[in-house]
Amino acid sequence: MAQVIMNEIVPYVPELMTDQYANFLVQKLFDMMPHDVRFNVAKVAAPQMPLIALTPHGTFSVQKLIETITTREEMLVVRDALSADVVRLVVDVHGNHVIQKVLQRFDHPDKQFIYDAVSSDCASIAMNKQGCCVLQRCLEYASPEQHKALVSTILDAALDVVEDPYGNYVVQYVLESDEVEINDRIGLMFLPRSEER
Repeated sequence: MAQVIMNEIVPYVPELMTDQYANFLVQKLFDMMPHDVRFNVAKVAAPQMPLIALTPHGTFSVQKLIETITTREEMLVVRDALSADVVRLVVDVHGNHVIQKVLQRFDHPDKQFIYDAVSSDCASIAMNKQGCCVLQRCLEYASPEQHKALVSTILDAALDVVEDPYGNYVVQYVLESDEVEINDRIGLMFLPRSEER
């Protein structure tokens, strides 16, 4: 019976994923779906996936899809679907959770699209309530190379974001890594400012 339901819902997945009640059914089905059905669901939802992720119920459905992915083909569909709208998802109250789930679940090379996007708009993302949290998760789940590149980008924007209610948390997070070279660089940035006051 569950297999019949799974096959029947595939064409309606984008609508069901955002529905107040049907999203629970979709999430439950993701747990038991064979990978070929889940792959078809991902393909059908892909053109609308960023919009689904921006909705209060859809965000949970997309997160569940990401949690239950078992094949590279499924991951590629989701990655490609989300990659076109990363910054919008990062700064959205619902979409940021989807990006954080990708950071947790995908391998380092497969989440590079997120690092590329946040690096291109780092200051404004750092000064956004949701963006601030996502940047911290980016640092937490980064490869050493991704971490180094993102820290460098954050440091380039540090003077712009440090006096912002959210941006300062990103700079503090970088400071907490307790790397002498990074902390010295931050200290030298602010030294002229402190002498002016």
